[in-house]
Amino acid sequence: MNQEYFKTKNGTDLPILNLKGKPYLQVAHRILWMREEKPRWSIETEQLVNEKDHSIFKCTIKDETGRVIATAHGREDYKHFPDAIEKSETKSIGRALGLCGFATQFAEIDFDEM
Repeated sequence: MNQEYFKTKNGTDLPILNLKGKPYLQVAHRILWMREEKPRWSIETEQLVNEKDHSIFKCTIKDETGRVIATAHGREDYKHFPDAIEKSETKSIGRALGLCGFATQFAEIDFDEM
């Protein structure tokens, strides 16, 4: 099976995963893509909830002037992910980057309304 890639404007090949039958660009690769195109933008995260059963993070993407470009949240339950803190933070970052247009075409799973 051949590996698929997404090529950024700078020519970097980012591997696309097949996740549940759909193309998916991992959050780490979305961050790389954003850093290439918008090196002065910031990614800020804040844990809003850390209860015994779940964690919720908020991610804010800001441009070089400090203007908010996108805000998103991520929640994960400890019963599904022992590392719910890391998973919820990563989810919030992925969603915020998707709102900025980084990998929206691969983000069906991130924006699934079900």
